[in-house]
Amino acid sequence: MLLSEFLKRVGFENIVSIEKDINLTHVVMDSRSVSTETIFFAKSGTLLDGHAFIDQAIAKGAPVIVYDPKKYKPILNDKVVFLPAENPNQLLTQILSLVYPIDFGQISVVGITGTNGKTTLTYLLESIIQSHQSHCGVVGTINYRYANTVLDATNTTPSVTEIHRLIHDMQKNDIDYCVMEVSSHALDQGRVEGIEFGTSIFTNLTSDHLDYHQTRENYFSAKSKLFQNLSTEADAVLNADDPYSQRLRTLTSGKIITYGIQNKADISVLNMDISLKSTLLKIRTPNGNINLQSQLIGRFNVYNILAAVAFGYAENFTLSEIKNGIEKLSTIPGRMEKIDLKQEFSVFIDYAHTDDALRNVLQTIREASDEKLILVFGCGGDRDRTKRPEMAKTASQYADFTIITSDNPRTENPESIINEITSAMTTDAYAVNVNRESAIKQALLLARPKDIVLIAGKGHENYQIVQDGAIKFDEREIIKTCLLK
Repeated sequence: MLLSEFLKRVGFENIVSIEKDINLTHVVMDSRSVSTETIFFAKSGTLLDGHAFIDQAIAKGAPVIVYDPKKYKPILNDKVVFLPAENPNQLLTQILSLVYPIDFGQISVVGITGTNGKTTLTYLLESIIQSHQSHCGVVGTINYRYANTVLDATNTTPSVTEIHRLIHDMQKNDIDYCVMEVSSHALDQGRVEGIEFGTSIFTNLTSDHLDYHQTRENYFSAKSKLFQNLSTEADAVLNADDPYSQRLRTLTSGKIITYGIQNKADISVLNMDISLKSTLLKIRTPNGNINLQSQLIGRFNVYNILAAVAFGYAENFTLSEIKNGIEKLSTIPGRMEKIDLKQEFSVFIDYAHTDDALRNVLQTIREASDEKLILVFGCGGDRDRTKRPEMAKTASQYADFTIITSDNPRTENPESIINEITSAMTTDAYAVNVNRESAIKQALLLARPKDIVLIAGKGHENYQIVQDGAIKFDEREIIKTCLLK
């Protein structure tokens, strides 16, 4: 969009423009991403204030700067247009709709929120949508992907400018559905402002991110925003077995579809058989029953599968499309991912980094096997400390032997984190190994035929965050190298 047209559309036609009528192609809030066709929007965040980086944006050639007049006083520059934003959020949404126009009648946006299960559910929905012969884009923890594009994920849910750009690009590439993980941070910080969700899905809610939200109630309040703004034509898919779903019912105008194992639900389980190899399910839907075999294992994955079926039902997909989509999905990076090099014992890596997620994974293994279970785990630094004793108790309850190690210690002392964990262990069957690579090797050396080794916490991540930043750390490669020796 030309600068002159842009100024008219946002109500700043009286602003003196620069001589050259520049074509504006991007909106950014990170000065490092500025180009000569960029609108730099200075926004105040929880840690940084974009107004501190306006000079950097100008130095990199940004022709338009949007700022809060209460926080910045511009110095006249004949190469820059300064736009004061009395209502920054409202103006940002307007600007994004102009630079990255999206027709929400052409691309359906599906938002998934909850403590656990979001990533797995994006993969399930992607597979079902493809089985329906439609095109799907995904915005999630592992990556952002659509058409022939795969981008590294900076956050579970990226910035509001990046989200609008991604969905705009997806639409240009004829993508029918954008399936998005929507984190509580993103909802609290307004990163999905201006996005119209056709479907919102709630997985579950347990304690997490209390370092940010402070209380469980604040955490729920953030999650609930995904449902509060749904239109009457949109679908609200809720977990009938999670008590917070009852509250979401009263907060949303969307059409409610429920799924569950225990309580009455629209989508429910008639029979299930879970092993460490597969999950057999008979699922009841209003359109008939589905018999399927999934490579995803564990009771927690049954919930994910049910949520996926509920989505397919809401979209009027056929039962065979839903079944085929679920069955063809074999594995998800870092989610009960099995590392099999023909060794005599089983090795799994999983992203479980909350008490609830760790319990779910350990229960799955315990319910499917009586063999010795060796667990490797740690807790993240500069994050919710209340998880540490709870995860210790869970490890003590389910694992036969635990090796407590580091997991993204960040700026905290790794040994201090580990001490908080060990102080809550209720068994003596554990060891401490601060070096995570060494801890993994120790677990593999301890394993005997038929034993099960679970490496929990990092999952798909290929880095370790320490004092000096992120360093390369790929658990798959470490495990494979050790097993091949």
